[in-house]
Amino acid sequence: MLSPSSSRTYVRLAFLVSVVLLSCLLTSRYKLEAPYNRPYGKPVNLGHQAYQLTFARPAGKAAAGAATAGTTDAAIEAGEKGTEDEYWDEGDDWDMWGVASTKAGWDPLDPSTTPLTELQVKSCVLSPGLYDMCSPTSPAKEDATRGKWERIDRDINKRAGIYYLYIYARRLLPGSTADVITDLRLLDHRPTTEDLSADGLWVEVSTSMREGVWPRMDSLFLHYKLTPQADVLAARRMDTINGSAGALEPITELDVLYGGEEVHALPGYTKVTPVITGGEKDHEWVGNGHGKRVGASLAYRKEISQLPPAPTLRFDRAGNFSILQVADLHFSVGPGECRDLDPRREAECQKLGADVYSLHWLETALDEVKPDLVVFSGDQLNGQKTSWDAKSVILKWAPLVYKRQIPWTIIFGNHDEEETDLKHAEQIELMRHLPLFVGEVGPSSVSGEGNYVRPIRAPAAANDDTALFNLYFLDSHAYAKKRTPWSDPGYDWLKANQINWFRGRSAQMKTFMRPYTPPRAIGGAQTKPAAAQKGAAAGAGDGGRQKWHAYDPTVGGAALDDRAPPSVFARSRRGVALNRRQEEENGDFGTAVEPFDPADAVENPQDDISFETEGEGDGTSSKEADGETEYASSNPLLDAEEALLEEEGFLEPSELPIGPTVDEPMEAKPNAITFFHIPLPQAYNSEIDVGPDGKRLRVGNRYEGSGASKTDSGFFEQAILAQGELPAPRGDGDAPVDAFWDGEAASPTAGRPEVKVLAHGHCHLTSDCRRVQGVWICFGGGATYSGYGSKTFSRRMRVYQLSDFGERIETFQLTDEKERVNHAILVGEGSLEQAP
Repeated sequence: MLSPSSSRTYVRLAFLVSVVLLSCLLTSRYKLEAPYNRPYGKPVNLGHQAYQLTFARPAGKAAAGAATAGTTDAAIEAGEKGTEDEYWDEGDDWDMWGVASTKAGWDPLDPSTTPLTELQVKSCVLSPGLYDMCSPTSPAKEDATRGKWERIDRDINKRAGIYYLYIYARRLLPGSTADVITDLRLLDHRPTTEDLSADGLWVEVSTSMREGVWPRMDSLFLHYKLTPQADVLAARRMDTINGSAGALEPITELDVLYGGEEVHALPGYTKVTPVITGGEKDHEWVGNGHGKRVGASLAYRKEISQLPPAPTLRFDRAGNFSILQVADLHFSVGPGECRDLDPRREAECQKLGADVYSLHWLETALDEVKPDLVVFSGDQLNGQKTSWDAKSVILKWAPLVYKRQIPWTIIFGNHDEEETDLKHAEQIELMRHLPLFVGEVGPSSVSGEGNYVRPIRAPAAANDDTALFNLYFLDSHAYAKKRTPWSDPGYDWLKANQINWFRGRSAQMKTFMRPYTPPRAIGGAQTKPAAAQKGAAAGAGDGGRQKWHAYDPTVGGAALDDRAPPSVFARSRRGVALNRRQEEENGDFGTAVEPFDPADAVENPQDDISFETEGEGDGTSSKEADGETEYASSNPLLDAEEALLEEEGFLEPSELPIGPTVDEPMEAKPNAITFFHIPLPQAYNSEIDVGPDGKRLRVGNRYEGSGASKTDSGFFEQAILAQGELPAPRGDGDAPVDAFWDGEAASPTAGRPEVKVLAHGHCHLTSDCRRVQGVWICFGGGATYSGYGSKTFSRRMRVYQLSDFGERIETFQLTDEKERVNHAILVGEGSLEQAP
């Protein structure tokens, strides 16, 4: 019998032998699974990865490009040592595909030029972000020779399947002779020669792109075409103008988009048809009126599309510039919800989906107004659990603007960061990669994202870069923090550092002699009122709306088609048609003020936070009494005004400091408009100025209560009213008037406020402009059918028309009946504030 010490010795020996045997087996398995010395991309089995050959070029047939480069298929298949030298001439950069400059990991915004060489589709139960069970298994030696697998970090099955599904890709390594991917196909049937051309090697990925979709759909397989690098280079050499290989250009990036056909791909990307889910063959497709599946699409990029630089905003030769304000889109990843519509529009909206129906209306407004700038004034995203993929939502509406060569920008509302995947700064970073976007994140030291200024400068023909008008944009944030779980703090407010930033930027604005006179003759009717032009943005001669240099982005996917009846947005009542005919004959548009109809006024629109009803909104409240509806004003200010008018018949006109006029030119800062989403309390609780005719300076109506924050941060008094348009008088030894304001010294300005208009969104049933202490406070009104509204309140967009190089500001609202209502000249010659 062995002693205990001997037993321990045998146990140790047995353990060591087991370890050695196991090590040998693992080493043998690794060696057996190592890739053979054969061309990359050929249909071979690598470990557990199975590739199925679909089509290949006939054996022995050399590609034309390969023959040009002196390389044959036989030489490629033989894997000869000199093959690599055949791909690149002496003196060519060994990293000709830009491999070294490619960022690690997937980023559809990164301008990578490194081709993809292999694709896989993998499913897993757990999210890769939690525990990665999806990645294809491959030995380290294979990763070193072929490249590591890179996940396209967009779940194909998001909100459509019972588990996760991702595409994985390998990229070309420096100096590698691997074939590159030059084409993609998605097929739900056995491929034929008509589906896949026979000139090249086609590989089918074994896992269906609809794996895990529930309820089930027919399988859909991804096929990709492999092309020798020599063929690509030969095709590039043949194009002596652009140096492009055309259809043989390799694919450098993939992307997955969510939603229907109205979602465009990023610039430079092409959407692959058919859609993976959410198409006509998908019985759960939400676009067909039933089902719950939004769907997903695949897109790829080949050559990098060079975006034009952010344009400089300029007046035209006649001194005109038009701005279209689009307020509160409230778009979702899916089709959106049709809200508060009359029966006719309800049927049309349900047929197309609220977002698509709204996009048609947006297209109509863009073509009708032809603006020089579009400002999306907050709540572009609906939030409320419907806009969970911000990129897909943004790519619904932004392409409609930049494809028309119109500069555009945004401010954020209270819903834009609500239950979505991209923060405000990330959304702006995405928009920076879209054409003609002129916004920015703004200083990191200032609260919020999107605090910035954009000047409108003198016409290019004037050879003068003077800023003649300023547009301020601020982030009004979303909701105030709760001090207790049961408190309702309401909306957030502009912060102290935003006040300081505004005053600092305003103090930096250079003055010039106003009204402005170009330093050289540039032609055009420089003093022609903009209202007298046909449309809101018509130019004079060759000085109409500035033509930004052509940009033709490759935007994949189907553009908005003509699914909507052609008369949807062309209808108008007979009276409107007569007015329009008169307007066309007179070269002007009507100035009718929208009539007040209290029958559909609301105090608490159905949003995620109800508007306050305690303030001085000038909508109405209603109650039922004996079967009839009684309406009572909710604005004590207007009640007092009516009593005063009955008693005296006249109100004392408001007086403002003098400003620059044609008769009395002055050195002054340019006029300005400030955009932010949530209005200030002064929009509701301040007395409205009185015009020379003894009437309140107010145009339009409100059909809802206050939408302002409960907290007054002092922005109106300390920022807007504190920054005048004139330099303050100076004594001997005073600091220069244009010194940057530090928050301690007095603001070096005087005269009327520099900002003439505060432009807001947020309140969909508020469409008025009112002047408070010399500043007009205007609301855009609800623009689309995806946000709350009213059956008797037309969807609308506000237009600001600047003329006389910014001295004159007028506005109107374009309704979805193509009416122009609530027109008013706010500032300048012929304005409401001047004596009749």
